[in-house]
Amino acid sequence: MIHAGAPTPAAGRGDQARTWVPTLLFIVLILVTAFRPVPALLRGRHLDKLLHFIAYGILSVLAYRSFERNGSRWPAALAFLLALLVGFADEGIQMLGTRRTADRFDLVADAAGAFTGSIVTHLAPRRTTRQRP
Repeated sequence: MIHAGAPTPAAGRGDQARTWVPTLLFIVLILVTAFRPVPALLRGRHLDKLLHFIAYGILSVLAYRSFERNGSRWPAALAFLLALLVGFADEGIQMLGTRRTADRFDLVADAAGAFTGSIVTHLAPRRTTRQRP
C-alpha cells in the first residue's frame, strides 16, 4: 500500500519541490504581516494569541505534508521546528520594526499552535490507495 501523497519512485524532483509551494507561500504571508500594523479589529486582549495559535497550527500542518511527501522520517518534529523557527523570525522582525512589538507570549502561542498542528496531523488517519494490478 502507498500512502496518499507519499512520494512514489517515479516522482521527480519537480513534483517533490511543488509540495513545498503552499508551505513557503504561508511562511511569506506570516513574515509579511510581521511588517504590517495590527488592524483595529484584531486588537482584542487575547485575540492576537488565538490568531498566532491558528496561524502556526496551519503552518505546521502544511509543513508536515511537505516533509512527509518528500520522504522525511520525522515530519512532525521537522514541521514543529520549522514553524518555531518562523515564529522566532516573526517576533524578531517585530522587535526590529516600529509598527509592531515583539511579545514572548506570541511565541508561546506560536509554539502551542505548531505543536498541536504537528501532533494532530501525525495522528490523523491516512487515506491509502491501492495500486491497480
